Amino acid sequence: NAGLPGATKNDVFTPSGAGANPFITPLITSAYSKYPHMFTSQHQKASFNIYAEKIIMTEVVPLFNECAMPTPQQFQQILENIANKYIQNTP
Repeated sequence: NAGLPGATKNDVFTPSGAGANPFITPLITSAYSKYPHMFTSQHQKASFNIYAEKIIMTEVVPLFNECAMPTPQQFQQILENIANKYIQNTP
């Protein structure tokens, strides 16, 4: 587990917050806390999540490009390719 917080289930360790977008989650959490009356339905929450992700990624992707780093989407694809390589080679 490399010292990370998380849980092991069926002999698979999953770090806490796995799958959470570190750029979007803080904004969404803050909005839900400050304006709970605006997010009373799941549809409102889902719409806001999509909107927030679009706006934030529009802002952060150019920063990754400036630093010659893969974007979060590209990095996710790299990890999926690595995982698929090892899954395919598993007997």
